[in-house]
Amino acid sequence: DCDWSSDVCSSDLLVLLVVVRPMLRALTGEDKDEEVKLIVDETVGKPPAVIEGQVDEVAQMKEEIEREMQELQAKRAEAIAEMTLMAATEVRRFGIQPKVALLSHSSFGSREVASAAKMREALSLILKKAPDLEVEGEMQGDAAVSELIRERIFPNSRLKGTANLLIMPTIDAANIAFNLLKTAADGLHVGPMLLGTALPAHVLTPSVTARGILNMTALSVVEAQRLADAQRLADERDAGARG
Repeated sequence: DCDWSSDVCSSDLLVLLVVVRPMLRALTGEDKDEEVKLIVDETVGKPPAVIEGQVDEVAQMKEEIEREMQELQAKRAEAIAEMTLMAATEVRRFGIQPKVALLSHSSFGSREVASAAKMREALSLILKKAPDLEVEGEMQGDAAVSELIRERIFPNSRLKGTANLLIMPTIDAANIAFNLLKTAADGLHVGPMLLGTALPAHVLTPSVTARGILNMTALSVVEAQRLADAQRLADERDAGARG
C-alpha cells in the first residue's frame, strides 16, 4: 500500500520499482523502458496527483540529465585518450615499443555500461590521433597479458603479444594495481610519473625509498636535458632561417 501524500510505500512496491528494469535487461540483453513502464503502470498504476504536465516535466529532466551524462562521458574518454598518448610517448623514451591495452571489467563490448563505453570511445579517439599505435580495448586484465585468452575472445585484435602499457578506467583501479604489483612483484618499480607538465616534475609517495628518489631524480634530469637540447635545436633553426 502507498500513501502518496507522504511518499511512503510498502517494501514490495519499492522492490518492484528498483528490480524490474535490471531483471528485464539481464534476461533480454536490451533496454526495455517501454516494457518496464507498462508493467509498473498495470501493476501499481499512477497516483491521482500525477498529471500529464508533471510527467512531461520529469521526462524533460531525465533527457537533460542523460545529455549531461553523455557530455561528461565524452570528456572522460578524451582525458583517457590524451593520457594514453602521453604514456605511450613516455614508454618509447625507455626504448620500448608500446603495446597498449585499455582495461575494463568488460571485454570488447560484452557489457553495455558507462565505464566500458568510456574506454571504447577512448580507443576510437586514440586511433584517430595515432592510427599506427598498437592499442586495443576494452578488455579485462587477463586478456591484456595473455594473447591466448585475447585471441579466443577477439581474434582480430590489433594488439599482439603481451601488453606493456595498461590503461586503467579510474584512478582507483590504477592505484590499486600499481601498489599490488609494487609489493608482490620482484622487479624494480619506477614511479609514479607525472605526465603532461611543461617541465619535468614528479610527486613522490610517502613510502618512497632512497633508490626510488634516485631513480625519479635521474629521470627528471634526463628529461630536462632532452627539453634543453630540443630548445637549442629550435633556436639554431630559427637563427639559420633569419640568417
